[in-house]
Amino acid sequence: MTILRTLLVVTIALASVQTVLAQDATTKPAATTAPAGPIDFKKLKEMLPETLAGVKRTEATGERTAFGEMKFSQARATYAKDAENADAPRLELQILDYGTNKQMIEGLAMWTKMEVDTESDGGYQKSTKVKEQPAMEQYQNESKTGTLQLFVGERFFVTITTMNVPLEQFKKVGEELKIKELAALAK
Repeated sequence: MTILRTLLVVTIALASVQTVLAQDATTKPAATTAPAGPIDFKKLKEMLPETLAGVKRTEATGERTAFGEMKFSQARATYAKDAENADAPRLELQILDYGTNKQMIEGLAMWTKMEVDTESDGGYQKSTKVKEQPAMEQYQNESKTGTLQLFVGERFFVTITTMNVPLEQFKKVGEELKIKELAALAK
């Protein structure tokens, strides 16, 4: 996800959170302490596995971004079997942390309250759990593409996007993540 796209998502989420805060302001006193900032992106990079779905990691990056009071850190990894071959498996993994900004996290995690189970000849989308963490998975059969989103430790947003990965491998990709270790960072 590009920084511009990430900022757009953050801006939309911030607008949602401001609406919730405005509604809560009439019933709750204002918080006296600021939320803790995000985890250092270097720690998030440590959560990126060396291989995913049998494909070696080819790149790992991390960054911390601040937009006024909004701060987040992220780590990203690319896994590519053969960059020259358009049909070769490719995976992108992203871990986002917005710190302990409860209102922001609640706004972005609304999808975890949805129950979805849709299937067609072309693919499926369903809400599920991966290692006891809420998740949403989508897969397209013809293109062998999928997206798995997880909300780990009620704090971290993890997204895996796959291309040219068979369904059997896609269904196992979440189990390969360091979810327990990531959840421990939330405390």
